[in-house]
Amino acid sequence: FDKVVTFLAVERYRTVCPIPKGCEEIPDVSFLSGHTLNELIQAENELKRQRAQIEEKNRLMDEMIALVQPQLLQINQLLGEESVHKLDIQKLKQICLLGAYVKRRVNLALICDKKAVVRADELTHCIRESLTYLTQYGAVCALHQEGADSVCSCHAQSAYDFFEDCLEAALPSLSALMVRVECGRRFSIRLMMEDAAGLPNVDKYKALGKITIDDADGALCATLAFDLGGERA
Repeated sequence: FDKVVTFLAVERYRTVCPIPKGCEEIPDVSFLSGHTLNELIQAENELKRQRAQIEEKNRLMDEMIALVQPQLLQINQLLGEESVHKLDIQKLKQICLLGAYVKRRVNLALICDKKAVVRADELTHCIRESLTYLTQYGAVCALHQEGADSVCSCHAQSAYDFFEDCLEAALPSLSALMVRVECGRRFSIRLMMEDAAGLPNVDKYKALGKITIDDADGALCATLAFDLGGERA
């Protein structure tokens, strides 16, 4: 087979090619005199590297904003209804609840961007912070995690999105929420909600896993179970 060699960078050159003086009347060119072609190539490569980093950061920023755009719009709407000084305490708590998801969702996406699998703990960290603010909102909350294996990065993100969609649909009347994350032979997230105002449209999750809606023990329950279970670390 033919072999292709790609040089990522060249730091030491076999020969040095100085750039001769001249074109003093053209400042955009004359400043190169006294340097070498080797330095020019290195400067060009450094510029390409910096440009690639900027483009990658811009790509990530655009993706992160798109992920949490609905929550950002809700926050802006709540803040725009009346001045911040006149916002009632419950609306401020709702803003904090949405803000917790925005922060944690972006952080989870950045972690998952570089990894095919992540620890289930990454998901429960996100849920735990959201529940902290939900407790301040006035609901009784509990979180139970069974197993601590690694899970597919996309499944972890989908599970947190499912949690947030159910939570937002259940407000403002939600009085209690218990979340159970199972990561062993299977990976699933189950929400048991009391006095939930409603449920979100879960059709988009049906292509990802099995959706189950029931009313065990008188509480509205929503479960998203993925086909593949956790992976041993």
